[in-house]
Amino acid sequence: MRILKKSCELLCAGVQPKYQVISEATDSVSIVRRCELLQVSRAGYYRWRRRVDQEAVDRDAFLLERIRSLHRRSHGILGFRRVHRLLERGGVRVAQRRVRRLMRKHGLFGRPSGRKSRYRSRSRAATAEDLLQRQFHADRPNHKWVSDISEFSTLDGKLYLCQVRDLYHGVIVGWFLDSRQTGRLVIAAASVAIRNRVAPKEIVFHSDRGVGDNLDDMS
Repeated sequence: MRILKKSCELLCAGVQPKYQVISEATDSVSIVRRCELLQVSRAGYYRWRRRVDQEAVDRDAFLLERIRSLHRRSHGILGFRRVHRLLERGGVRVAQRRVRRLMRKHGLFGRPSGRKSRYRSRSRAATAEDLLQRQFHADRPNHKWVSDISEFSTLDGKLYLCQVRDLYHGVIVGWFLDSRQTGRLVIAAASVAIRNRVAPKEIVFHSDRGVGDNLDDMS
């Protein structure tokens, strides 16, 4: 019996490993008997179980908030695979199946954009004057922002992430996701950055050249 095999090595261990074994045991031994074998109180075990269950609920609530944010910013395009990958890139370690479960439970499903990407050559794309002049540093916050676009290839297709970075301290002040690499992606990311920051009237904003559509809409 699994619980008996583990009981000897766990008798000298702390209560946390014992509680874990009691919780994970799949045999027919009752909770009362498991507690007796591992010399822990039932009350202590049940307090631990409630705490673990509450931590799982809190973790799900945190993940759901992040998932909703990613899904909303992509206009509902993201599926669970893309969401999982972006969570991991953002430092959130979570199993893909957990992301899928939460998204299904709350009705969050990915969908194709229904639009084909259109690209223009760099020679034809409209470009603005380079106000930075290769001076990629700033002496105060919210003075110089730069954007960068990253491309992700996933099982659901390609996804483009545009991030806006403040050159003063290197902090990401805004970002946006889309299934197309266009000028509107940059505009959307810049708009998010402006909403997130109390910005001065004049900001030097530098974006990559050669984006799919021109950036005239930013004027």
